[in-house]
Amino acid sequence: MTDAHLDRCLETIERERLGYVFGYPASLYYLARRAAAAGWNLPLRSAVTWGDMLHPHWRREIEAVFRTRVYDTYGCGEGFQIAAQCGEGAVYHVHALDVVVHYVDEQGNEVPEGRPGHVAITRLHPGPMPMIRYLLGDSAVRMPARRCACGRGFELMQGIEGRSGDVVVTPSGNRLIVHFFTGVLEHFRSIATFQVIQEESDRLLVRIVPGAGFDDSVPPAVRERLRDRGVTDMRIEVEVTDAIERPKSNKHRFILSRVPAEGSHA
Repeated sequence: MTDAHLDRCLETIERERLGYVFGYPASLYYLARRAAAAGWNLPLRSAVTWGDMLHPHWRREIEAVFRTRVYDTYGCGEGFQIAAQCGEGAVYHVHALDVVVHYVDEQGNEVPEGRPGHVAITRLHPGPMPMIRYLLGDSAVRMPARRCACGRGFELMQGIEGRSGDVVVTPSGNRLIVHFFTGVLEHFRSIATFQVIQEESDRLLVRIVPGAGFDDSVPPAVRERLRDRGVTDMRIEVEVTDAIERPKSNKHRFILSRVPAEGSHA
């Protein structure tokens, strides 16, 4: 997400007269910031976000710059959508034709309405394997039963918690979201999992857990691949570890950036 690439995206939207944009919240947020800086003021019909937490200040920026409504969606990497916003307020409609959403505590018991609980999914349509009360590692809040102002009768989800992807901002101003790193490291089949930590603006620590076929050639290859993809203004350190500690939420975080990001105000 360099400025040059964001400029090309804005040029494409304007040249093709596109009315809709879809993407990760961080991507659309930085696209909106670039559009504002360039004085770009073409209104859009809508913006749809997925994949990561949509922070309130990101939503405000996207909506203000593109003069449209942001519709956030909630799905999972196992291949199906769970809920989405309709445009009436900030609530989410559960896709009741596809999934049943359970909100449970640490013991697997259903939590009362209005309280956050761990999201457990039961999938209703066929797939490679059954998913019954499948824990996603997220938490969300079930709303009391009522009909949304849009008229749809689906169960409502008040909000989603614990699904946040940090952004690494490089010294040159490039923004690297989690999908940049997964797009690089997924090609190393001998890496079981990883975590990227930014403690300083110009230093990146990549922690990797070795898998089958791992050898000493992997760490330097990871560094080289990241540099080939544009991370040339940071010191890249690769650390091999037996395991990556999970936070209390048990949700694996691929990126931990402890450097204040652009627009980090609430």
